[in-house]
Amino acid sequence: MIIREATKEDVPKILPVWREMMEFHAVRDAHFAICESADQEFAKWISENIVKEDAIVYVAESTKSIVAYCLCLISERPPVCEMKRQYGNLSDLAVAEKYRRDGIGEQIVEQAMEWFRSQGLKRVEVRVAVTNEISTRFWRKMGFSTYLETMSKPVDLPEQT
Repeated sequence: MIIREATKEDVPKILPVWREMMEFHAVRDAHFAICESADQEFAKWISENIVKEDAIVYVAESTKSIVAYCLCLISERPPVCEMKRQYGNLSDLAVAEKYRRDGIGEQIVEQAMEWFRSQGLKRVEVRVAVTNEISTRFWRKMGFSTYLETMSKPVDLPEQT
């Protein structure tokens, strides 16, 4: 297994891993259901991040097949915070189901953490879907702990008559 920086040529091979992750989440929470143009939108999004200076995309490759990817971003807090404004954001991590529990997620996160360190960042955050018990356990195993909880509520719209 090789963990390496992604190139734009990898995008079509990343797409099935991303789609599998989204379908896995959509079964648990309808907010993750993807739209008709999702593949094109994701391909554009990941391609843009591959070339940004404040982002990096890693892939895990096994015999010319991409089996995992991780999108790392440098994000910024509002200027009112005392802590350093910039922080690492592990935006996406997906490992194809067939390759889970082989240490690939750990390897790719270690690579991501090294990149964040090389950028001078002192803190890394990850948003975890609470309905995904697998990723919740994984991130706790990797040393992450909850410090915020995102809550949502549908907006009640007036009925149309």
